[in-house]
Amino acid sequence: MAYLITHADYGIYLGSNSTAAYWSLDERNDLPGAAQTFVTLGEAIAHISNWTFGNEPSAYRYLEVSDGGGGFVFEDDLIAQGFDGWTPVDLSCAFKPKTFAERT
Repeated sequence: MAYLITHADYGIYLGSNSTAAYWSLDERNDLPGAAQTFVTLGEAIAHISNWTFGNEPSAYRYLEVSDGGGGFVFEDDLIAQGFDGWTPVDLSCAFKPKTFAERT
């Protein structure tokens, strides 16, 4: 088991680079296909505490997920665990994309 960082307005914390944090509710096309996970709750809280902005740990929720131990969990695996996905779906296309359950 591992922990996800979530926020009511931003969604699931996906990770960050040197210039930006990525959240599942961002309206961006370049979101990663996996979310960063943390081995312990303390590790997740420490990660937030190091941020320059929005670094108040009580503003976030921490949810346990199964991540396979790699420090991240793929979007499809989160969907299978009951979370909403974040990949935008183009509703103008002529076919309906398969769900995770239909693909496996």
